[in-house]
Amino acid sequence: MVRGSACRVDSDPGAVEIAGVRRLEGASDPADMLAVLALTCPNCATMGTLTLNYGPESTPGEAIVLQAIEVGAEKHPRSGLHPPASG
Repeated sequence: MVRGSACRVDSDPGAVEIAGVRRLEGASDPADMLAVLALTCPNCATMGTLTLNYGPESTPGEAIVLQAIEVGAEKHPRSGLHPPASG
């Protein structure tokens, strides 16, 4: 679940509108992989960002959120979302 910062309502990650995704890797340790998502809350329309680990450092919860976002992008291919590759 993804919680809106203004409304504090939990939303299904697949319902969150994603404006963009940036993947970042650590300069000294490429295994430090982050995904920064620009998103809009489906409940209150507040815009914000969400930062998640991906790859070997991700938690099961982060992996679930990223997978749900990828599924949402497949359902809405014109969204402009290009999520990080799994794995």
